[in-house]
Amino acid sequence: MSPFTLAPMPEASTQQAMDLQRAGRLDDAEAIYQQLLRDQPNHIDALHELGVLRMRQGRVPEAVELVQRSLRLAPRNAFAWNSLANMLLGRNPQAVEIAYSNATGIKPDFTEAWYNFGNFLRDQQRPQDALRCYERVLELKPGFKGAYENIARFATGRSPIAARAYQAWLEAEPDNPVARHMAAAHSSQPAPARANDAYIVDIFDRGADAFDAVLAKLEYAAPQLLVSELNQLLPQAERTLDIPTPVAARACAARCYARAPASWWTSTCRPACWRKRASARSTTNSTRPSWWPSCAPTRPATTW
Repeated sequence: MSPFTLAPMPEASTQQAMDLQRAGRLDDAEAIYQQLLRDQPNHIDALHELGVLRMRQGRVPEAVELVQRSLRLAPRNAFAWNSLANMLLGRNPQAVEIAYSNATGIKPDFTEAWYNFGNFLRDQQRPQDALRCYERVLELKPGFKGAYENIARFATGRSPIAARAYQAWLEAEPDNPVARHMAAAHSSQPAPARANDAYIVDIFDRGADAFDAVLAKLEYAAPQLLVSELNQLLPQAERTLDIPTPVAARACAARCYARAPASWWTSTCRPACWRKRASARSTTNSTRPSWWPSCAPTRPATTW
C-alpha cells in the first residue's frame, strides 16, 4: 500500500498524468505536469503531483518544495498535507505530526491519512494515540486493504479494537489461517482446544525468515564448535582407537568434510580417503595398509 494518495483532478490532461504515474511511466507523467506548469505556474494539482513523482524518483528536497508550494496556494488541500507528512517521515517528527493532523482535520473521512498517522504514532512509541487513529480507520473502512492486519497485530492484548480488527481481517480474507485463529481467540466464544494446522504452519514459515538472523544475534556457534571438535578428535581416533578399517576410512572422510564443508568432495583429501576405503576392502589377516593404526589388531576383509 502506497502512503501517497493521488488527489482527484478534473482536467483531462492531469487525469492522464495521474494514470501514467500509477502505471509507473514517470517520464511521460512528468512531461504533462511540466507542460501544465509552463502554461499555469501556480497549477495547484500539478505542483502537488509532480512533488509526489519527485519523491518516487528519490529527489526528496525537490518533492518537499513542490508540495509546500502547492500548500501555500491551497492550504486546505488534505491530500497535499498527507503527501508532505509522508515525505518528512524520519526527518522532522514534529512537522510530520502537524501535517497528518492537518490532513485528518481538514478531511475527517480521509482513511489513508488516518492509517498513515497511526503508523507514525506507533513508531513514535505512542500506542494509545495510534490506537485512536486505527479505530477511526476501522470506523471509516473496515475492509481497508492491508490495514486491518497491521492494526490487529498491533492492538492484540491492548484493547477491544483487536477483536474488531481481526474480525474485519477474517471477513476480507476468510481462508487466512492467522485471521481465522486470531478472530476466534479474540471472540466471546470458547477458545479452540488447539490451533489449527494451517495457523501453526504459517507461524513457523514466517519465523523461518528471521531464523538465521536470530541465531546470529544469539551468537549461536554449534556447527563451528562441532567442526573444531572433529578436527581435534578424529585424527587422534584414527591413530589410537581399535576401530574397524571402514570406520577409519569414514573418519578420514568426516575430517575432510570438517575442514572444508563446501569443497571436500573435490579436494585432494577425498581421494586419499577413497584409497583407504579400497584398501579396507582388500585387507586380510596377512596384510595391512600403511595407514592402519599400529595398536589395532589385524582384521579380515570387510564389505562396505
